[in-house]
Amino acid sequence: MPLSPLAHVFSENWSYDQQYTEVTVPKPHPESFAGSDVATVELFPGDFVKTYEAGGPGYRRFDALVTSFFLDTPADVEQLFRVMDALLGEGGVWINIGPLNWRKEARLKLTWEEIVAVWERKGYEFLTQKRAECDYHMPRGEKMYTESYTCSLIAAVKRKSSS
Repeated sequence: MPLSPLAHVFSENWSYDQQYTEVTVPKPHPESFAGSDVATVELFPGDFVKTYEAGGPGYRRFDALVTSFFLDTPADVEQLFRVMDALLGEGGVWINIGPLNWRKEARLKLTWEEIVAVWERKGYEFLTQKRAECDYHMPRGEKMYTESYTCSLIAAVKRKSSS
C-alpha cells in the first residue's frame, strides 16, 4: 500500500516533491504469510504492561521478544522489565534496538551498563551488543533536519528463569 509519510510535514523540506514521496509498506505484505508455517506477528495497541502482564489479554510465553525504541518509554522501567522477562521462557530470545532518551516522567533513568547488569541478573546472556547509528524518522539528508541516535543493538538469550 503506498503511503506519503511526509505529506503532513510542511517544514524542513527541500522541495514539494520530497514532501509527497510515496513509500510502500510493509514489504512483504503480512497476507503473504497466511497459511504458511511462518510464525505470526501480533500487534496490540495500548499500554504494554497492562496488555502483557500476568492476567492481561496478551499474556503468554513467547519464543522471542523484539523491542524497538521502547525501553526508555515507561515511567516505571522496573515494572516493564519484570513484564518483559515473564513473557520469555528459558531459551527465549530478546532483541532490542534503541536509544536511552528517558521521558521526564521516568522514575529511574538507567545507563546502558545498568540495564545489561539487570538483565544478566535475571539470567540473560548477551550474545550481541553493538552500537548502531539510527535515524529516527527519515534517513539523513532526506530532510533539512533529522533526529539521529547512536543506539544499542542487542540479542540476548534467557538461560535461566529469574529467582
